[in-house]
Amino acid sequence: MDAIREPKANLKLHLHRRAFQHLNRVKPGATIRVESGLVWLTKSKDLQDYMLRPGHSVIVCNRANVLIEALSEADVTILTAN
Repeated sequence: MDAIREPKANLKLHLHRRAFQHLNRVKPGATIRVESGLVWLTKSKDLQDYMLRPGHSVIVCNRANVLIEALSEADVTILTAN
């Protein structure tokens, strides 16, 4: 899947099991929320990785590249900062 560069609007992603999505230069304040499924998420400049279930989210604090991998069929919402 192609990388999404600097998401400027809210996005809804549907990922099949084992699929991944790369987000380039996500702005601070963006929220990445899992609506369904299970995902693994990692951000540049963050030593911690995240396992997210439905209803869980991560807020991007610094401009970062983000990699999301679906561990099961998953729906993910990216809410951009205002």
